[in-house]
Amino acid sequence: MHGTESLLIEGEVRNLSEGGCCVQSEQTCPEFTLLRGRISTADLAIGIPTLMQVRWSRPDSGHGFLLGLNFLLE
Repeated sequence: MHGTESLLIEGEVRNLSEGGCCVQSEQTCPEFTLLRGRISTADLAIGIPTLMQVRWSRPDSGHGFLLGLNFLLE
C-alpha cells in the first residue's frame, strides 16, 4: 500500500488475557500503532491471526522493550 510502512516486530508473550497481551521484544512501536500478527504456541501447528493496537511501550531492564497490546476485532 502506498504511504504505509510495514514493520516486523518479533517478541515473546509475557502474559495473555481476554483483552490483550504483554510482549517482550527487541523493537518498540509508537502508541496506537496497529499490528497484524500471529500468536504461536508449541502446541499448535499454526499461529492464531490477531489484530492488535499498541497501548504502551517501555524499556525492559536492558532486555529490549515491553509492549502492551490490545486485541481488536476485524
